[in-house]
Amino acid sequence: MAYDLSKYYWQDGRVRLRALRETDWSDFYQQLMDEEHTFFFDSIVEPPHSEESAKTRWLAYMAESRKQGRLNFAIENLEGEKAGTVSLAGIDEKNGLFTMSVSVLPAFRGRGCAYSAMNILLDYAFNERRLHKFESACVEGNTVSQRLHEKLGCRLEGRFRQRIFHQGRFWNELRYGLLSEEYHSRREL
Repeated sequence: MAYDLSKYYWQDGRVRLRALRETDWSDFYQQLMDEEHTFFFDSIVEPPHSEESAKTRWLAYMAESRKQGRLNFAIENLEGEKAGTVSLAGIDEKNGLFTMSVSVLPAFRGRGCAYSAMNILLDYAFNERRLHKFESACVEGNTVSQRLHEKLGCRLEGRFRQRIFHQGRFWNELRYGLLSEEYHSRREL
């Protein structure tokens, strides 16, 4: 059955967000095979996983996410092809803080999918949840993430020197922030 998605909140002109499915585990497994992605995404190098262990871990992640109030979405292009995942997490209602994570499959990188998906969640966080500040971090040297944060309007708030160990050396961690008023002033331009 075809649905009219013309008024669907969780989309823009490039991507659509949908709930994660148990069957999305295979994309998670594919990402585990990409060492550079895994390091820049989680600051770790994973030991090898079997398909079965990756599926078990995915299902546990989905269950734990529900308990923690994390909002996880699959990113699809407007043709319905899966492009990655995005999450709204670390929600601190008292102080209005939150974080997000995004992971884009290799075939969809460089097409603006992460930017679009994160903008949809920023709109939701600031305009529907009344959250006040988006906080984020990335490894210095992850130039794709650094550019994404800057394009979203985030400000570099700090550099945590030699915080992450990988490939025989320490890497700096960059901390970014975006206030709701900064988000809204950028949207008005």
